[in-house]
Amino acid sequence: MSIQARIQASIAFPVAIAAGTDEVWYWTNPHPGTWKVESIYFTPGTARTADPTNYTTYSVKNEATEIATADTTAVSLVLLTPIAMTLSGTGSSLEVAQGDTMQFLKTDAGTGLALDGSFEVSLVQVKV
Repeated sequence: MSIQARIQASIAFPVAIAAGTDEVWYWTNPHPGTWKVESIYFTPGTARTADPTNYTTYSVKNEATEIATADTTAVSLVLLTPIAMTLSGTGSSLEVAQGDTMQFLKTDAGTGLALDGSFEVSLVQVKV
């Protein structure tokens, strides 16, 4: 397998999503071929203090498979400071073909947190 090209996909929550409100945003890959997720970062548009009771989980799914997740139970969000999300998916679950849809989710526990910001996804084209 060799790498042909790279793309960056940026998915933004343009306004703060209210505390206690779950939200999902979608990105459909318009690029021909097979692409592999190399990294995912979340950059908060607002600072948030860690809270083990009232927190937000932000996650990414490739089709129906969760491939990355993080939350604010123990980690505070610093304004405009990117947070590297650990990829939990492996192998083909990280592959995004043309027409596949990725989901970017915000879910709250307790009263949750208002959240805005953006996801940055780096993908590399895979030549088989």
